Amino acid sequence: MIGRLLGLLFFLLGFVQIGNAQLSIAFPSERAIFQRDNSNQGEIAVYGIGPVNADAVEGRLVPVTSGQGVATDWQVIDSNLLNGAYSGKVKGVGGWYRLEVRSIVNGNVSSSSVVYKVGIGEVFMVAGQSNAQGFLLFNPPVGAFDDRVNGYGYYNKDEIPENPTLTDIRHLDRELNIGPHGQSAWAWGQLGDLLAAKLNVPILFFNVAYEGTTIENWVSSSAGLPTYNDGLGTAFENGAPYSFMRVTLQNHVSIYGLRTILWMQGENDFDTKQIDYKNRLNTLVKKVATDTGKNINWMVSRTSYIFDKTYGQIIAAQNEVVADNSNVFSGPFTDRIQNPRTDGVHLSYSGITELAYAFDRDLSFNVIQSMQPTLGTAIEELKYACNSGNTISISAVKNGFSAYKWVNGSTASSMSIISGDASGLLRDNTGNYHLTEKVTVNGLVPPAPSIIAENDGVACSGKNARFYINSTANEVEWSDGTTGYEFLTNTTDPVYAVQTDQYGCKSARSPTLRASFTPTPEPPTITSLFGSYGACDGESIVLMASSENRIFRWSSGEWGDQLVINGVGEREYQVLTITENGCESAFSEPVSIKIFEKPSPPSLFKSGPYSVGVSSLEDYESFQWFFEGKDLAGQVESEILASENGFYSVKGVEVHSAPYASSCASEKSELFRYEKSPEHNGLIVYPNPVIDGDFSLTSEVPIDAVVSLKDAKGRILMNPFVIQKLSYPQKIRVSSDLPTGIYFLTLDYDGLEKRFKLFFE
Repeated sequence: MIGRLLGLLFFLLGFVQIGNAQLSIAFPSERAIFQRDNSNQGEIAVYGIGPVNADAVEGRLVPVTSGQGVATDWQVIDSNLLNGAYSGKVKGVGGWYRLEVRSIVNGNVSSSSVVYKVGIGEVFMVAGQSNAQGFLLFNPPVGAFDDRVNGYGYYNKDEIPENPTLTDIRHLDRELNIGPHGQSAWAWGQLGDLLAAKLNVPILFFNVAYEGTTIENWVSSSAGLPTYNDGLGTAFENGAPYSFMRVTLQNHVSIYGLRTILWMQGENDFDTKQIDYKNRLNTLVKKVATDTGKNINWMVSRTSYIFDKTYGQIIAAQNEVVADNSNVFSGPFTDRIQNPRTDGVHLSYSGITELAYAFDRDLSFNVIQSMQPTLGTAIEELKYACNSGNTISISAVKNGFSAYKWVNGSTASSMSIISGDASGLLRDNTGNYHLTEKVTVNGLVPPAPSIIAENDGVACSGKNARFYINSTANEVEWSDGTTGYEFLTNTTDPVYAVQTDQYGCKSARSPTLRASFTPTPEPPTITSLFGSYGACDGESIVLMASSENRIFRWSSGEWGDQLVINGVGEREYQVLTITENGCESAFSEPVSIKIFEKPSPPSLFKSGPYSVGVSSLEDYESFQWFFEGKDLAGQVESEILASENGFYSVKGVEVHSAPYASSCASEKSELFRYEKSPEHNGLIVYPNPVIDGDFSLTSEVPIDAVVSLKDAKGRILMNPFVIQKLSYPQKIRVSSDLPTGIYFLTLDYDGLEKRFKLFFE
């Protein structure tokens, strides 16, 4: 139990701390009680000031004590705040509550506050003369014990202002003068305890009773006529006694509501005729209805006791008034209480207690349910508009009020203010006062707009600089008279703005900004990292952009100072550069590149007894030879001497000229198996016999040889000539006209001579 109480204490302290910082509850005050309806439902009027950026203010009710009310969920009080001002109501059933209020910003609770004790229950107004007013001097035994029983605390014996405080509500202790004119708790504290226990709701009393009054005093003062205290011979001043009733009805009952007037009067009318009393009380009942526009309930006690006597004509008149009016109910016959009395008229001590019990008996469940209560009115919302000079004009949202009382003393239909809080009392055509919400004027005039300069206001020559307002619901006017949330300029003229809200309030001018412009950069140049703009499939071309700036964008969409290009084909590229301020150059001159397909692999054949050659030469500029997978360095011709038996392969190389200079090697040819014939050795001439005069020479190793041809008689048919580096098959053509026969081919080399016998067919 102690832990739960400490937790509640910390919770409430948290509410107060947060609430003091950001959210306040201006109304209701502590111990305020609002009249419930006959279904035990009621509404607590609420207004205050929350954060100016709040999206909504919510409230809920939490019973002060278990069993004395029903907790509610959070309810929206106001979702359309005016500069943080909120007003509305929180609904609940009859009970004694802690009112919690919180503000919501972007879906989150931003601040909160609390009123620790408020109620939905029963509100009563006591009226009549001294036995209703009470006297501390007649020793009322006790005040109220129940915390839920309360009385209005503002008291003035002689007169009442037109608009006394609405919020002075206190626990009904014995010495409390129940305002505006009661003295002491009298019987009403005890009656409150009885009713709170019976109905399980809080109770609030107002007391407008006035000692020594007759029914004529009430009726004449209600009509604005002079009237006198018969006992003292003095005039009632300032509209008393009725002024106390009217002011309370039109101010407090208008806000809190009322179950009934408890009327206890008649002692000083002992010499009034029955018909006169009846007519005058009926007139008073109707006057109250006229002055409020409401069918106010009355509970009229049968009271006439004075000089230790009962006056039947008064009792009869009171009974007739009850019978004549559906909203007038029969109260207790108080003449039977405490007979005789100390001074022949006033109750004291035990008699005061008996009076409480007598009213409690007549205020039964059934009687209370048969009374249609008067319910309190809502808080009136305010609006504002700006006048010339940016003074704020505050007025009510609703129309139709006949009089206005603003917090600054103005009685016009609107209140002009430069700064501070604005609120008021609005009077309707009947005469009831309506409480307005309170608006803080500071901040209603919109602040000077905050201009954002895109890119710090720097733009490229020939383009617009952009300025904008990031977030506002107001109209924005720029330095050149244009409106909108964005401003574009291609000049260095001053840039500033003002904003005007929906009510015509114009802000101060924003700080002045200016645009600046930077030159457009020169287009960059493009070079190739490897010097060439051509490559072969599987290779890359790397283009490089050069400029004073470091940001580049290529025509293909890539960013950076290098562009790596892959894939077969011929393409064209450009690049532009961008300054740190975002200024783009024009695109550079275009550069073309070409990536070639690889040539087809060559085919090999045995080109001679000692050589391997490429069978087709038209696509290749050079070759790269391999033996058993190893590179034969330096071998670039289309034919090589096969120095060893084994597998040979070759790559053919295509050469492409500028601007796409590149050398593209094919894949390796299929493996070609070379095997030297056993009979071949040294120099060979073939074919032999020679057909059509064509034959070839080949050498196993390169030699420089002098070649000559003679016939069988030694005659020279072909003058000697030199073949240098004879190795690959060397074709020699002799005239095909030589007659068939035997001829001799001689080769001189390295000091040696070798002769071959050739057969020509």
